[in-house]
Amino acid sequence: MNILHYFDKTDSMTAQYIAMLSRVSSHETAMFFATDCQEALKILQMADINILHIHGCWRTSTARLFTKARTKAIRLVVSPHGQLEPWFFNQRYWKEKLPKALLFQHRIISQAYAIVVEGAMEEECLRKLNWNKRIIIVRNPIITCSITAEETLRQLTQIYRRIMDSNTIELMQPETLSTLRLAIKAGITQDIRWLNLPASHTPPHLDEEGWRQIRCYAQQEQIEQLIDRGLRILQCDCPHFDEMKSHPFFPDHYQPSKGIEETIGMSFTSENKRLIETFRLLHRLISRNKLTVCHLCELDKELREHDCNEEKLTESLEELRLLKSARRLMQVMVEETGFDEGFMPFPPLNDRITRNIERQIKNHLKI
Repeated sequence: MNILHYFDKTDSMTAQYIAMLSRVSSHETAMFFATDCQEALKILQMADINILHIHGCWRTSTARLFTKARTKAIRLVVSPHGQLEPWFFNQRYWKEKLPKALLFQHRIISQAYAIVVEGAMEEECLRKLNWNKRIIIVRNPIITCSITAEETLRQLTQIYRRIMDSNTIELMQPETLSTLRLAIKAGITQDIRWLNLPASHTPPHLDEEGWRQIRCYAQQEQIEQLIDRGLRILQCDCPHFDEMKSHPFFPDHYQPSKGIEETIGMSFTSENKRLIETFRLLHRLISRNKLTVCHLCELDKELREHDCNEEKLTESLEELRLLKSARRLMQVMVEETGFDEGFMPFPPLNDRITRNIERQIKNHLKI
């Protein structure tokens, strides 16, 4: 992991803290340091930075860095170092702090993956402020003897790892994403022949981070068993991670999705009735921004394994005004699960709303 620390060199306490981190840094994280905005922007442009760690608040330059980081999918951590506590916040409140809070500081804090505070009092202040719920205490060895510099670095590295394990589809390289799609389809069909791979195809070879991203994605999207099965069918040499049950960061108000069968039950007199209820549920999930890949995998498997009366199903969905929604789902499944046209009960529909659904699925874990 490559971490860029941005701080104000005129703040002696923060500068001392950064020097301490630099002194005990390990091979797990490559650290870059900048005190000037232009210098930091150059590092963001030239180096393969994964995380931007901003120390302190209220510097206008952090708004530029934050915007640049977002465009490059670089994730953000903020250590306020006490600068969001009332004693600091209320200094020059009307002339400085309130305008800056409205212009950029609130946005930076609320969109950070984690806010690192140094004690319970600072944590309480941040919780009352209610700008971000992802607050973690990492004590500062410069002001307390209860922690060592090495332990501080270890805890920060843990936070960085959690950040990189969150919403991993956003970070995947094309080869990793392609392997994920193949694993999903192989896991659903349980037969490599459905993948139509060329005779010269060899099992994918990803780096350790790529495999980890796939595993984390499967865990967070609740398709672990399906992905495991798909990787076995693809004969992938995927390393096992003992720490895979990590604790990724989720957006506020996130709730794990419930499966289709768990929601609608199994007591249906015909396959058509089951599918009508399924499409009704999925339409409702789309309207609430709660549709996930897990639901699409269930629908894909259902349509592959069970026959229905396609003409009557189409008529019923048309009467219920669900046909367009169902056709859009066919198109989304082509992209997300590799669904085959021969199993579609009606033709897919690719329009603006379809693309919105695809974005919804991709971004539902985005912070």
